[in-house]
Amino acid sequence: MKVLRKLLKANYFIFLLIFFLAVLLISFSGYLFNFPDYATENTVVDEFKKYPVISYIILTVILVPFLETLIFQGLVIEAIRLITRKKRWFCWSVSLSAFLFGIAHSYNIYYVFMGIIVGLLFALAYYLTIYRKESPVLTVTIIHGLVNLATFFDEFYF
Repeated sequence: MKVLRKLLKANYFIFLLIFFLAVLLISFSGYLFNFPDYATENTVVDEFKKYPVISYIILTVILVPFLETLIFQGLVIEAIRLITRKKRWFCWSVSLSAFLFGIAHSYNIYYVFMGIIVGLLFALAYYLTIYRKESPVLTVTIIHGLVNLATFFDEFYF
């Protein structure tokens, strides 16, 4: 709980940086643990690579993070908040949001598992941003977009 309180009081850019680094660490864990290439292969990214680089960036860094945030955090968390109207909504909404996010990234079992963990971090960032009285959709979209931008550089330049 102390960590959550500190996150609630942290400067907005520090808040973004903490979640960005946490999600980035999870996203690139395949490299850290030396998973085989097929485990981290993303067929959707391979399809996007067929488009010009600027289209790829617009899709993966701006449009997709925004739409996924609206669907998996905004829709799910806000719907459960409205239905339950109790403090218990947190666990249900964060869990369901993370699970759906992971299932939507079902390129292989590695992506589902990592997607659920990343989804938990996105849902937590969304939840905390509500209490910080800032835009949760914008905050999670920024974090997600930055992670996808890092993935873009990894895919194209490393």
